[in-house]
Amino acid sequence: MGEEKRDGGEAAPARARRPRWLLPAQISGAVALVVVTWYLVSTYGGHHRLFDLRIYRKAVRYWLAGGNVYDYWQEDVINGTLGYTYPPFASVLMAPMGALPWDMAKWTHIGAMVVCLAITSYWLLTPVLRRHRIPLWLGLTVAGCFIVSVEPIRETLSFGQVNLMLIALVLGDVLFLVRRKSSLAGVGIGLATAIKLTPGIFIIYLLVTRRWRAAAGSIITAAVVSLLAALVDPRMSIRFWLITAWDSGRVGHNDNTSNQSVAGLLARIFDPNAYPQWLWLVLVAAVVAYGMWKAAKAGRDGDEIAGLTLTGIVGILMSPVSWTHHIYWIVPALLITLDVMRTDRARMSRRRWWGYGALALFAYLPFMYGFVWLFAEEPGKHWDHGFGWFLAENTYVFALVALLLWMPIRRGVDATDSRPGVWWPIPWKSAAPEPQPAAAPSS
Repeated sequence: MGEEKRDGGEAAPARARRPRWLLPAQISGAVALVVVTWYLVSTYGGHHRLFDLRIYRKAVRYWLAGGNVYDYWQEDVINGTLGYTYPPFASVLMAPMGALPWDMAKWTHIGAMVVCLAITSYWLLTPVLRRHRIPLWLGLTVAGCFIVSVEPIRETLSFGQVNLMLIALVLGDVLFLVRRKSSLAGVGIGLATAIKLTPGIFIIYLLVTRRWRAAAGSIITAAVVSLLAALVDPRMSIRFWLITAWDSGRVGHNDNTSNQSVAGLLARIFDPNAYPQWLWLVLVAAVVAYGMWKAAKAGRDGDEIAGLTLTGIVGILMSPVSWTHHIYWIVPALLITLDVMRTDRARMSRRRWWGYGALALFAYLPFMYGFVWLFAEEPGKHWDHGFGWFLAENTYVFALVALLLWMPIRRGVDATDSRPGVWWPIPWKSAAPEPQPAAAPSS
C-alpha cells in the first residue's frame, strides 16, 4: 500500500494527495493578491497617461508632414523641453502609429507592451517554477503581481515606453536563436540596437561569450536596417548620426533624480558644477570591465539569464542617461537571487543566505515604493538637505552596483531548464521535473 508499479515492475512511492481545500485557497489568495496589486498600483503608482508614447506619435506625425523628426520639441514641467531621440529606424517603424487615429495607436501599443511583458516573464519564470514544483498558473500570477508593482515596469507601462519590446527582442534572440545556433542568431539584438542604441551592450555580451557569428549577425542587422532607414529619409539619418546621437541634453537635465546612472550620480555629486569627464570615464571603465567579466563567467557557468542581467545592469550604469523606467533588469536579478536562496539553502552558510536576503530586499523594496522620489531635488539643490538625503536620492544606483557585485550565478542551471527544439518549454500545467544531475553550487 502507498506504492504503485512502474513499467519495469519497480515500486515507486505514490504521490501524496493534496488536501481538497488547497486549490480553492490558492485561487482565493491569487485573486486577492491581484486585486490588492491593482488597487495599489492604480492608486499610488505614477499616472503619466502614455506621455512618452504621445511624444513619439507627435514627432513622427511632424516628420510625416515634411519636417525633420529631430526638430520636434515638447514642453515638459520637469525637464523644460524634451526632444525626440530615437534612431531613424525607430521612426520608420513608428510611422504607422503616426498615421493611425490616437485610440487605435494607443491600444495597439498598450497591447504590445502587455504581450511582451507576459512572454518575457513566462520565459524567465517557468524554468524556476518547474524546478521548484510550483504550479505555473499560481507562480506566474503571484510573480506577475510583484513584477508590475516595481517602478521600472509600472512606469514603462504608464509612459508608453518601448523598453519591453526591446527586452523581448534581446531575450528571445539569446535564449532561443543564439543558444540553438540558428542562422538568424543575433538578429533580435541587432534590431533592438537599431531601434534604441542602448541594447548594443548585448553585442558586447555575445563577444565576451565568444558567440562570434551571433555578434556579427547583430552588427550586420543593425547596419542594414539603419541603411534602409537612411534610404527612406537621408537628411534624418545624417542629422541623427552626426548631431542628435551625441546630444544627451535632448532628454532633459542629466542631474534629474530619475537619471540613476553613474553620470546622473556624478551630476548630483558635483551639483551645481559640471563633473569631470575623466572621472566618469574611469568609473564607467571599471563598471564595464568587472560587469562584463562576471557576465562572461555566468555564460560559461551555464546561467544565461544571469549573464544577460549583468550585461543589462552594466548598460544602465554606463549610459549617460538611464531613467528609472529603464531598469528592467532588477526583475531577473531578483528572480535569480531568490532562486539561489531556495535551491542552495542547505549548502550555503546562514550568513550568506541572510546576505542574499538583504540584497533581494534592497533590490525590491526601494523600486516597489518609488523610494528616490521621496528625496528628489531640483538642479542646484541636491546637497541642500545633507549627506543622508543625498544618499537616499541615489538609492537605485547603489542597488544596481550591489547587484553587479553580489548577485549570485547559478551553475549548470541551463542543463536542467532547457528542452532543445521547444519554443514554449513548459506545458500550461504544473509538471514534475525530469530527473537531472544536481546543479553545482552557486557562486
